[in-house]
Amino acid sequence: KSKEMKSNSMSSRNGSEKQ
Repeated sequence: KSKEMKSNSMSSRNGSEKQ
């Protein structure tokens, strides 16, 4: 889960849409 959080930080909007 830590890895996903880091990725989300890089692409805030991209991660939000994926999640």
